[in-house]
Amino acid sequence: MPLISLALTAIVRLARKNPDEKAGPVKCAGCHDLMKQKAIEKVAEVPRLERKQPDAVLVKTSVTEVDSKTHKMPPVAYNHKAHEGYNDTCRVCHHASMDACSKCHTISGSKDGKFVNLERSMHTAKSQKACIGCHEEKQDAKKCAGCHDMMEKGKMKGNCL
Repeated sequence: MPLISLALTAIVRLARKNPDEKAGPVKCAGCHDLMKQKAIEKVAEVPRLERKQPDAVLVKTSVTEVDSKTHKMPPVAYNHKAHEGYNDTCRVCHHASMDACSKCHTISGSKDGKFVNLERSMHTAKSQKACIGCHEEKQDAKKCAGCHDMMEKGKMKGNCL
C-alpha cells in the first residue's frame, strides 16, 4: 500500500469518534471525485510523515543476550531517514510491528523473528528483506553501477563480522 494511503488511513482513524472502529484503506476517490483529484497539485517529493521515528539508530543486540565469547556484534550505525524513501511502506523492513530489529531477530533467533537471528536478518545476500540482500539488488541499478562496479566484491573487512 502506498505511504500516502497509509497516512490517510491513519488520519481518518484519528478523526473518528471511535478510533478503534475497523476501517479499510482510504482511497483518494473516497473524498475527491476525478475532477477534484486532477486539480490537486502534485508534489515532487512527498514530505516525511513524522511518527516520532529516529533519523538514525544503532542496531545492536540486547545487552542481556550478549555472551562476549561467542557473540561479537558491534553496534551498526543505520541511517533510518535515508532508507525511508526506498520503500513504499515501513512494513518492508519492520514486518508486523514497528519495533527495533533486535526485538524479534535476537542473537540466537526467536519464534517472534521466525528463528531468523539478527546476523542473518542483516547479512543474507539472497533475501531482499535482509540489509545485504536489498543492497545487492539495488546496486544493480544503472545509477549505482558506476561506483559499485569498481568496488571489490565480497566481504568488506572494515564493516562485517
